Amino acid sequence: MPSEEIARQINELIDQNQKEKAVKFIFEMIVKYANSKQFNKAEKLREKLIQVDSMALNEIINSAEIIEVEKLKLIDLNHKKIWAALYDRLTNEEANAFYFALKKVRIMPAKEIIQQGKLNNKLFFIDQGILKVVYSKEGHELFLKNITKGETSGQCTFFSISVATASVISMEQVKLHFLEREKYSRLVEKFAGFDGKLEHFCRKLVKQEIEDILKKKEIERRYHNRYKASGKVAIYMLDSKGQPNKTPFHGMLENLSEGGLSFSIINSNRETARSYLGRFVLLKMISNKTGLKVAEKGIVLSVYNRLFNNYSISLKFIKPMSLIKMQEFRDVN
Repeated sequence: MPSEEIARQINELIDQNQKEKAVKFIFEMIVKYANSKQFNKAEKLREKLIQVDSMALNEIINSAEIIEVEKLKLIDLNHKKIWAALYDRLTNEEANAFYFALKKVRIMPAKEIIQQGKLNNKLFFIDQGILKVVYSKEGHELFLKNITKGETSGQCTFFSISVATASVISMEQVKLHFLEREKYSRLVEKFAGFDGKLEHFCRKLVKQEIEDILKKKEIERRYHNRYKASGKVAIYMLDSKGQPNKTPFHGMLENLSEGGLSFSIINSNRETARSYLGRFVLLKMISNKTGLKVAEKGIVLSVYNRLFNNYSISLKFIKPMSLIKMQEFRDVN
């Protein structure tokens, strides 16, 4: 039934002083709209119901419950399962309002969702995929950590309204929901205490603040003595199953320690060099001194732009390298 026809019938019943029939008719239309998932129309009719008879408490309360129950049926079950700990904190009405305030998107690989030094007005909820947190300073780009399914991103800037300390970049195709600050403000206005529930949940997920990670990385960098080294390096990116790509890129060894190494590459594309951050790789090294071939696995922790398409890349070994192998690559001069 068209909205104009519903409004006409309601007005006729009111003009005829048949308030009870008007209440019954409005309630029936609310149920019909809710069942057909036309929630805006159902909620507008509920507002009309309150105007017509604010004492029709059964119909007013029951209609609200019916709308919320029907909304719950539309929530993505996989999403709700991933974020069960959050939804369990919320009332049905809060949960529905929160879910329908979210936007669902798919992010392609190597896309920046948060930019270091910029304001961010979105809170991200990762449903699938992996993102990396990257810190940049004076040509150095440092991998800090991964963000995966069931984790949030952007909470520091979202709740405090400050610029981002680091960038967040997708490493593969990522599915996520995000909440914009404008819609968050509406939720806070409508539901007392909602802001506390959401912020407490997000803060609890953070295992380590970015500033703490940066301090730890500096300590790790100094833990092993590094020595000048020489040799050729072939670098194979590993896929999600740990299998190397068929085509490597090549570099020259610069220095070496038990825990990791650095090598230089020539690459004309800054974004390509940056995409190596956080990636697990297989290295095949050939010693300039003896021709010894060594294979090691590691994770790329930093990329330093030396200008003129020259980059220095540092990585951490998955397992420490033996001192015997190190001797084959160390420069004695």
